[in-house]
Amino acid sequence: MNVKILAGIFTAFLSAFSAAAQVPYTDLSAPALRTAVAYLYDGQYLPFVQGTLFHPEEPLTRGDLAQLLCQVANLPVTEGGSGEQAMAQVAQAGIMQDGGNGFRPDESVTREELAGILARYLAYERLAEADGQAPPYADEKEIGPSFLPAVQLLHNKGIMVPADGFFNPNKTVTRGEGAEIFFRLLKNDGTYISHVQTEKEAIQAICAVYGSLPNYYRYGTLYWDDDTLVLGLAGKQQGRYVKAYLQAAVSHPGATVVRSATLSHDDYLQLMTRAEKLAASQIAAGDYVGVMPDYRAEQIVVMTRQPMEQSFVEALQKEIGTTAVRVEDLRHPTSLHRQVAAQPLLQKGNINAVSAVETAGRKDDVPLYSPLLDRAASKAIYIYEKKLIE
Repeated sequence: MNVKILAGIFTAFLSAFSAAAQVPYTDLSAPALRTAVAYLYDGQYLPFVQGTLFHPEEPLTRGDLAQLLCQVANLPVTEGGSGEQAMAQVAQAGIMQDGGNGFRPDESVTREELAGILARYLAYERLAEADGQAPPYADEKEIGPSFLPAVQLLHNKGIMVPADGFFNPNKTVTRGEGAEIFFRLLKNDGTYISHVQTEKEAIQAICAVYGSLPNYYRYGTLYWDDDTLVLGLAGKQQGRYVKAYLQAAVSHPGATVVRSATLSHDDYLQLMTRAEKLAASQIAAGDYVGVMPDYRAEQIVVMTRQPMEQSFVEALQKEIGTTAVRVEDLRHPTSLHRQVAAQPLLQKGNINAVSAVETAGRKDDVPLYSPLLDRAASKAIYIYEKKLIE
């Protein structure tokens, strides 16, 4: 394959969308708000905000909040899905509740309601331990008794801390306020290094060594571990050269790291295809959610709505490998957003062999080469690559 040609095509794609990858919103004035929105946009957490206006003073609706939570919690949702669809997912995960009155996606959210929802999100991620003891709010008596523990938790963690000492429990949360609260929720140290810029620079280094990102994916993985971009290399493929190029190309060297890995990106895709086929044959359609890679734990994760029978788990382990796969239901997930990366679980002999031709069953048979690229761009690269091969 002429990898130089493909690398040129890929570079053209990068040039085409790099400007669009920057925050497009023109109505963000305060520096703190710009930083918060930039972080959320960079993490692709804002699917509900289209165009060039963020509208920071508009109320944050329940539907908007549900879509934001789906992205943050990595819950499966159809691309371009509605607020109602997102609310169904976060309700299934126990993060949002309808209170018996329906989802009401267009309704605004009060500060105490948001505190309750975020407390359930922290519990979902197993991060609900209190951090110290903050002084009580001046208007604590106005907070609903059912919301008070959640408000106190968010206060103690420094996530919802108004400067004047008043919580204002019944005040409507604006989009701008919601962005800053989520920034503190996800980045309590207040630091921010652009994921888009770091990934773009890392991809340039990868292309310098491997010719293209698709070619690299035959040998390694590329993923974010919190704010560290990890290049996981299976074997000793070009590791020292990648490190040298990264050192020269990346603006924040501490934002990238090269780690040894057991499987490549393409290996994960093949194992996921196997798992999908087995799940389709043994799980009811309404109970199957999907399958995703957990690069940190070096496993694939089959997500279901209900706990599965042990017979299915055993069949899955027989098909994939004893430690290469795990099954999780939405009610009792193991977070894929842990602050500390899981230890690798894969050893030689624990993974059933993957085949270079085992690709049947993948949607469009097109890998999504990077979070920076949408499916259309990935498909264009993939089609061009196939033409070069042919």
